[in-house]
Amino acid sequence: MSDLIPPCTFAQLRMVLHAKDKNPHFDLRQAMRAGLGDNASPEDVLSVGARLIALQNMIAANPSLRSGADASGKLPTIHVAVFRAAARTPLEKSALVNELCFDVAAFNAVLKEESYSQT
Repeated sequence: MSDLIPPCTFAQLRMVLHAKDKNPHFDLRQAMRAGLGDNASPEDVLSVGARLIALQNMIAANPSLRSGADASGKLPTIHVAVFRAAARTPLEKSALVNELCFDVAAFNAVLKEESYSQT
C-alpha cells in the first residue's frame, strides 16, 4: 500500500485559512501556528499543510474549481465542498512539494459527494 498522508478535518483547514485571511502577511507556517495552535500534533501539521499545498496545485491545474469572484468582486472564491473534499481525499506523500496533488478521479468522487451534501 502507498504511503498516505492522513486526512484532516474541514475545521482545521478553515482555521488555518481564517488565520491567513486575517493576517495576509503570514506565510503558511505562521498561518498554521495561528490556526492550529502551538500544541498541534506533527501529524495534524503535516496533513493540513500538505493538503493546502495539494489543493493549491490542484486549483492551478483545474481553474474550474474556482467559482467566480468574492463579494468585493476581486478575488476568486472556492466553494466549501472543494475544501471539504481536500480534507477527505486520500493524498500520497511526495518528496517534492510541487508534486503534491490529489488523484483527480478520487478528488472528483469526494467532491461530488460533498456537493450533494451541501444542497
